[in-house]
Amino acid sequence: MKRKILLFLCLLPFCAFSENYASLTAEGAKAYKAQNFAAALEKYTAAHKLANSAASKFRIIPVQITLYMRLKKTAELEKFLEQERQDDSYSNTQKRYLLNWSAKIHVWPKRDMRYAMVLLTMARLIPVSKADNTYFETFFLMGEIFRRNKQYDYLIYYLAPLPGLKEFHPSNSYKISMMLAQAYRSKGDRKQALQWAQKALAFGKKVPYKYNYSEAQRYIKELSR
Repeated sequence: MKRKILLFLCLLPFCAFSENYASLTAEGAKAYKAQNFAAALEKYTAAHKLANSAASKFRIIPVQITLYMRLKKTAELEKFLEQERQDDSYSNTQKRYLLNWSAKIHVWPKRDMRYAMVLLTMARLIPVSKADNTYFETFFLMGEIFRRNKQYDYLIYYLAPLPGLKEFHPSNSYKISMMLAQAYRSKGDRKQALQWAQKALAFGKKVPYKYNYSEAQRYIKELSR
């Protein structure tokens, strides 16, 4: 009997956590659905603070990021991501996800390409499976920075080996191939641009769901003239 009472007392804090975390995330989801994004962020932030594991925290981080973006709180999001990157309990994939997002908010809303590249270089040093989308995202963002800076040779050097990776999803191979086609076209190399557009189309047709590969078709038509 004493053993059962001790077990019950030990489980009380966990039960309280589970109830509070679950209720807060449920309230956050309800506020999100009602498009009350400020209230939703408040609830999810409170749930995040109560989380007692990396899995519990990371489960709601994508929603928190979306809410920060919807509320246009870029500075607050940057601070939040920086804080989360200090947490050693996260897996390599989770850490790379956080670095990718930290870079992403500099590539688009803030357009600080130099710092974004520093963050992506850090992300590249974190080993993850090539089949994981975080691996693709790091290089895709690097490619976007090289494209905007018209550093096409760097783009080609880093991205050309990727579409052929067997671990890559065909939709990701399509996106990288199109980025390479655009880079070669900007360099004036229509032959290579056409070849990469054709590869992109082949990858696009392999995507197992309805997928828009019309850009590759348009490129092929224009470059074949």
